[in-house]
Amino acid sequence: MNRDTPTLLFTHPLASAPVLHQPPNSHQLYRELSSRYDVVESEIVVGDSDFAILRVQDTNVLLDRIDAARFAIDERLPYWADLWLSSIALARYCLEESHMRGTNVLELGCGLGLAGIAAAKAGAVVTQTDYELDALQFCRYNAMRNLSDDQGASQVVHLDWRNPEPIGVFDVIIASDIIYERKNFHAILTTLIQLLHPEGCAVLTDPGRSTAEDFLSTATEYDYAIATTSQDVKMGAKTGVIRQHILSRSRG
Repeated sequence: MNRDTPTLLFTHPLASAPVLHQPPNSHQLYRELSSRYDVVESEIVVGDSDFAILRVQDTNVLLDRIDAARFAIDERLPYWADLWLSSIALARYCLEESHMRGTNVLELGCGLGLAGIAAAKAGAVVTQTDYELDALQFCRYNAMRNLSDDQGASQVVHLDWRNPEPIGVFDVIIASDIIYERKNFHAILTTLIQLLHPEGCAVLTDPGRSTAEDFLSTATEYDYAIATTSQDVKMGAKTGVIRQHILSRSRG
């Protein structure tokens, strides 16, 4: 375990949460998704674990489908449909950290769901959340595809971090590549305060964007202590240096 990671020996049952209706099986969900998207399944290797992740084959096509009226309200872009190096790094963390087993984990902005699925594979009870309903459907399918009955549980919940529902208190909150817009900093940090156990930690990964430095500076104003490390990540032809930030509440 990273020496900067708190020891997590506590668990908390989830409160009532708006979980999306569970379809009968993964085949039905696959048919529904493939009827609306050109999908492809990618084999992703993280450490000693293999994942089969269903994704949109060409995310550029989704840009042509953006509804101008909805974009004018909250500038929604289909970031959820891509598989990012930051999610690979976060999945690796979840698989390698022994303290994940038996904990309640919340994933913010789950997208296709790789990191949260890795946490469940490591034995955590995972709630994966996103603002985009289609992201939750892909995430749900990928969880069905990759998790066996004897591994940690996973559920998907719709969550808007600008106005988060009281869905429980979590030992660990994870997120990959969500700290890129300054307008979301306050909402993200407020969500952490509301949903993270005081003795827990949040683990965020990012590809070294300059905005991340501003987020971390803002986080210290919210009384968070931060430990940052870096790692090289490769996925096919993509390579990059991904930073991992562990946030815990400062002790006065």
